[in-house]
Parts: sequence; C-alpha cells; structure tokens
Amino acid sequence: MMVTISKPVIAYKNTCWFDVDMVDKIFFNLLSNAFKFTGDKGRVYVYVEKDDARNLAIIRVEDTGTGMSEEEADRAFEMFYQGSNASSKGTGLGLPLSQEFIELHQGTIEVKSEKYKGTTFTVGFPLGKAHFMEEDLSTEKAERALAEQFFIEEHPVLSREASHEQPAGGEYTLLVIEDNEDLLTFLQEKLRSSFEVVTAVDGNRGLKEAFDQIPDLIICDIMLPDTNGLKITSTLKSDLRTSHIPIILLTAKHTVEQQIEGMQTGADLYLTKPFNVGFLQENIRSLLNNRTMLKNHYTGEVLPNPKASAGLSKLDKKFINDFKAIIESKVADSALNVDILCKEMGLSRIQLYRKVKALLGGTVNEYIQTIRLNKACHALQQPGVSVADIAYQVGFSSPTYFSTAFKARYGLSPLEYRNQKYSPQE
Repeated sequence: MMVTISKPVIAYKNTCWFDVDMVDKIFFNLLSNAFKFTGDKGRVYVYVEKDDARNLAIIRVEDTGTGMSEEEADRAFEMFYQGSNASSKGTGLGLPLSQEFIELHQGTIEVKSEKYKGTTFTVGFPLGKAHFMEEDLSTEKAERALAEQFFIEEHPVLSREASHEQPAGGEYTLLVIEDNEDLLTFLQEKLRSSFEVVTAVDGNRGLKEAFDQIPDLIICDIMLPDTNGLKITSTLKSDLRTSHIPIILLTAKHTVEQQIEGMQTGADLYLTKPFNVGFLQENIRSLLNNRTMLKNHYTGEVLPNPKASAGLSKLDKKFINDFKAIIESKVADSALNVDILCKEMGLSRIQLYRKVKALLGGTVNEYIQTIRLNKACHALQQPGVSVADIAYQVGFSSPTYFSTAFKARYGLSPLEYRNQKYSPQE
C-alpha cells in the first residue's frame, strides 16, 4: 500500500504532510462512530492542537456516548471485532483500517473509553516530512487549498473530496461484490496494488459488472441487500459467458452445512469471517495460477480435447467443443471472422474474446488461423494436391497470404515443409 503525501498549500511554521484520501477516511470513520454511539442531547467534540514536546499534530475525537468496556477498548483495533454495544451491523474493519492508514503516516492512535461515559480517540501525526521516504512525497502542487489545509493551528478543515489517483493494478481484473463500505474499502486497498479491482455494492450491480467486464476472479459476500452470494454464484456458473470465472464467497456463516451449500453452488473457495488477508491473497493467486496451468496444459494441442479437460466445468467443456466445431465446419470460408463466431455462439465480441482468452490463452483470430494452418499441415501429406488448392481449402484468401502465414508459423514455406516432413519413403 502506497502513501501519497501532499504538503499544505499555505506555508505555516509547522506543517503536517499527509495523504488527503487516507486522512479523509480516518476521520470520517472516527466521526461516524462517535455520532453512531452518541444519543440525543449528547456531544461530539473535535480538538486540534500541537504537541511541542513530541513535535506532533494531535487530533482528538471525543464523545459523550455509550462508551466501551475495558475489554472492548483493548480490542477496538482488532480486525473484524465488534463490541457488544454495536447498534448496527458492521464488519469491524473501520478502526483497523484507520490504524493502518495512520501507521503509514508514522503516526499513532489511542483510545480511552468508559462504559456509559463516552470515548476519546487521540491521533498523532508527526510534523514536517523528515519521517517519510523521498519516494513517498508528492511533488505535484495541490489544486484545492481547502483540501490540503487539514492540520493548521487555528481552523482545521475536513475535506470530503477524495483523491482520484489510483495505483496501477496487475494483469488480472477482480470483481468485488460487497455492500459494506468498510469491507469494500478494505479489500480495495489490499488488492489494488496487485490487481485491477472493479466493485459493486449489491447483487444486481455485481451481476451486471460480471457480464460486462468478464473479470478473471470474483469475490462475493453471501449476505447482500437484494439477493445473496449463493444465487449470484449459481447464476454466473450456469451462464456460458461467466462459467469459467473462479468465485470466492465470503460469509460469517461457520457451519459445515452452510459451507457445503456454498461449494455446491459452484464456488471455488468459501472463506468465513474473520479471514486472514494474506490467506485470501494467496488463494486468489493460487486460483489464477491453477487456471493458467490448466489453460497451458489444454493448449498443448491446437485446441484441447474436452474429454481430457477434467479441470473444467461441463459448460466450459461444451463451450470449447462448440467453439472448435464451428471453426472446423467453416474453416474453408475465407470470410469466417469473430462476428460470425459471436453470432453462432450467442456471445458479444468482448464476452467471446475474454472467454477464449481465459480458457485457451489466445485471441479468436489466432485460433482460427491455428486451425487453418494445422489442417494445412495434414493436407500437405496428400500427394497430387497443389499448395494453392490447399490454401483455398483451409480458408486463406490467396496462396501468397497462405505461404506468408505458414512460413511465419513454421519457419518453412508450405512446399519446403512438404518436402522435409512428408517426402515418400524409398
């Protein structure tokens, strides 16, 4: 996780360097908790001061709400922990995520609370920039003064405008379907340095993103406001467009029966909360690597034999079989292209492209040409058939184009290939 540190626009004697987006999330979370646990006629205070002795900017969020027991206060920053006085459902991720953001700034956060008497969170950020690495510091001049003037000595301003800068993701696209904002933010922050992350906050939106984006892997919570993860998994696994996509289900349900139900829908992994983030990341990599190894194994031939495809679902085997059959039945037609295959398969261009890419590791046009060249190799064994005739038989528009494509693939012209590979035995 990277920190993008920006300097306040107005130069004060003591400035505090910080990532606007992260600090925004930190105090939005602290204030949200304070409001949530403070009843009518209660009070929420925010104090900003300078600690000269420690050279820190100190921000305290104090409320007169329900407070926490000693045990709850001790475990406040424990991932997925939720106190007994929680008045609404949550994931227990807000405070751990805030703590991580603060520590990325080399800062500290402490909590003091007493049952029924209120809670105080104290955040300390070092002043200056000596505690940061040079690569952490942004050299871009801020465009909005208020967005950068968070820690000033007299009039702190809280900005709700988040940074739009996104770190570069990896070659794989993940879709995360999660209705809880804390957990969604947490997963985004943890995964986006390695993957391109697409998100959806409900099941219907998640299904739309799955069909539109055709991601490489999906992480889906079971409990969603409009449907559930089991139905989503069943829908995606039974649809030709998305049946190949690995799905990880997240849930708070711990019984063996519930886990079996999750796996019976076709889910590739079932994780119960709380889960270890490193374990989740390794499972994502493992599922993607297994898919790659499966694909490499199957593409040892021109196209895999579906009967040998033990690692694929029945729907994916059928897709490969149909895909191969359509190409072979029309291989002599020089007009055969992606659009014709899309119509025959009932898929859009992007859906067909990503399906073929995921299962077979190449583009549609590459496989059309591969099958044509493979058939040409067999045809070159037949005596008395000219190279020009073979070119037209396998769907090339001209013998010249056929010879060029053949030599690019095999390093020999069709005639040289015939003489070298299939010369008559004496």
